[in-house]
Amino acid sequence: MKGKLMLSAQLRHNAVNRHKFCVDYDDYMPDCAANRLLHSALDKLLSLKLSSENQRWLYELRFAFDGIPLSRDIERDINNLRLERGMAHYNEPMAWAQLILRGMSPSALQGNTKAISLLFPMEAVFESFVAQTLPYELPSHLKVIPQAATYSLVIRSTGLTIALNFGRIC
Repeated sequence: MKGKLMLSAQLRHNAVNRHKFCVDYDDYMPDCAANRLLHSALDKLLSLKLSSENQRWLYELRFAFDGIPLSRDIERDINNLRLERGMAHYNEPMAWAQLILRGMSPSALQGNTKAISLLFPMEAVFESFVAQTLPYELPSHLKVIPQAATYSLVIRSTGLTIALNFGRIC
């Protein structure tokens, strides 16, 4: 927490005791727009069906916001949000909180919203989908054996793309 030296009070009260300083500190107010928005985003995520590990993290994070109420008017809090110089570490979490609270997808942003997107190699997603779905679609006498995880449908090396065979059906 930083403060500022109150020069006139310093000269008036501490001219003799120069080791003392008249300083005015900013009050730490945990009930601010940023904390209300983060708490609301955590609460919204807790209502979704997520993995047990993500649920555990959410409960741990929500514990830090125990004394802070949820945002009653999300748009007003977003519009009133002012991240001061000492709150630079709030930039990324606030971008995510706004996306979560507005129900937006991080892959299709609109306006000047900036946030980290999640990118997945689509060939790996496709391979996993086929390996999990195909056994249910085939007759019972056929068995799908997915290829080893060390191999992929596509290999990228210095601009060269090589397609590999995907598993086998026995």
